[in-house]
Amino acid sequence: MTRRRVAVTGIGVVATCGIGKDAFWSGLFTAPGDGTQRQVEDWDPSPWFDSPKDARRSDRFSQFALAATAEALEQAGDLGLDHGRIGVLIGTGIGGIITNEEQIVIQHVKGSRRVSPFLVPMMMPNAAAASVSMRHGFQGPCEATVTACAAGTHSIGNAINLIRYGRADAVIAGGAEAPITPTSVAGFGNMTALSSSGKSMPFDAARDGFVISEGAAVLVLEEWDHAVARGATILAEALGSASTADAHHITAPSPGGVGAIRCMEIAMDDAGVTTADIGHINMHGTSTPLNDAAEANAVAKVFAGQAPIVTSTKGVTGHALGAAGAIEAVAVVLAMLNKRIPPTMGLVDYDPELPELDVARDHLAAELHLVDPAEERDLPRESRLGERQTGADLGQRLDHEHTRQRRPAGEVTGEEVLVAGERPRADGPDAGLEFDEFVDEQERRSVRQQRLGGGELAHVARPASAFASLTGVSFGLIFGNAAAIAPSGPIRNAERTMPM
Repeated sequence: MTRRRVAVTGIGVVATCGIGKDAFWSGLFTAPGDGTQRQVEDWDPSPWFDSPKDARRSDRFSQFALAATAEALEQAGDLGLDHGRIGVLIGTGIGGIITNEEQIVIQHVKGSRRVSPFLVPMMMPNAAAASVSMRHGFQGPCEATVTACAAGTHSIGNAINLIRYGRADAVIAGGAEAPITPTSVAGFGNMTALSSSGKSMPFDAARDGFVISEGAAVLVLEEWDHAVARGATILAEALGSASTADAHHITAPSPGGVGAIRCMEIAMDDAGVTTADIGHINMHGTSTPLNDAAEANAVAKVFAGQAPIVTSTKGVTGHALGAAGAIEAVAVVLAMLNKRIPPTMGLVDYDPELPELDVARDHLAAELHLVDPAEERDLPRESRLGERQTGADLGQRLDHEHTRQRRPAGEVTGEEVLVAGERPRADGPDAGLEFDEFVDEQERRSVRQQRLGGGELAHVARPASAFASLTGVSFGLIFGNAAAIAPSGPIRNAERTMPM
């Protein structure tokens, strides 16, 4: 059965380090302050609502989703589609817990008659997706995946398949979360999941838990040929995805990251790429002892000691649970567009107990350099790629044969693929609780190829990726970077046939 190609044509984000993609990108290179919580400061929802009353009838996580969607749609432009062919898939780990907790207090203190009639539509996990659907009149599939920290990534992967197999022509996909309430923070704290030092330190020897945060991110995905036909600027190509479960423990990852290993392998197979194609991993990297260890071991195992550059942006953003994977998907797209990879903030002393990985630490080393194709003709034969398909063999070819140089540590060729991983788990030292680890986190892997207009190659430097999972659910995403490729560029609009 044939499957259609999927383009990314818009991105939007609300994060603790910045509202909007430009502020968010800048924030990824700025060291955050310490603290056990990271919130979107001075959040004002009024620009996205007709009145303060309308805003009050929307939980904070839905407000984030509406704001991120507005930005993504503005960038994508007029989709030019029947609204019945546009879907909305926005995942969450918890949903409207702020509203739920507030109304429980009201019921306890003031009685049942004072409970808001908007409680249910505000707290339900699908409130964000429903709000976006109703706001814009999108009448295709409208769903909310609730798989802890893998929710946003799952939503993007599920959206890819809706488009691939013809159930939708475009999907607004991502994740949203606003989990910071007294009870929620107490629960995570009592599980010893949160950092007692108030520092997010992915892969550091002194890491002691994650820093809880909030936010939302959305990608506009659409059928490739339609995006080309309408003259859209294609930011990236969605190449493949995978989903697995550890079936091991309610919070702890399976030893050695077995679930993450299988998920990465399946995702690469789905995308038509191999480990040799992988050039960067944006890891889950939650800063919890067990998650980071399981994830590092999984990457080392899959790549057999030849792992690509990895980074974790949670050193800046904190852990936004069900929105984390979507936020990091946007980070990966922006890394390609800006030709730069964000550093792993908070990492000072890499844990010697972990397998050795090439982790991005210094943002000055994360530059992306262009290579003139004419210069590549003089490279050694063993470094040549030959004629290969960009977009991980999904039918997008360059006009001429590409080659690549052997990369120094911390450098990634544009022909290589960028992977970002995220899975839900739970992590933390055993404090006599039923759970010995809490990583309520989402696995997302986003594999992207850097390809510039005119068939030029680019070299990226130093990224990172990690996996974690509550209930051990893993999800992998693979994207092919189509940054700066205009529809008139060297593209062949071919479909790929997948055996069923």
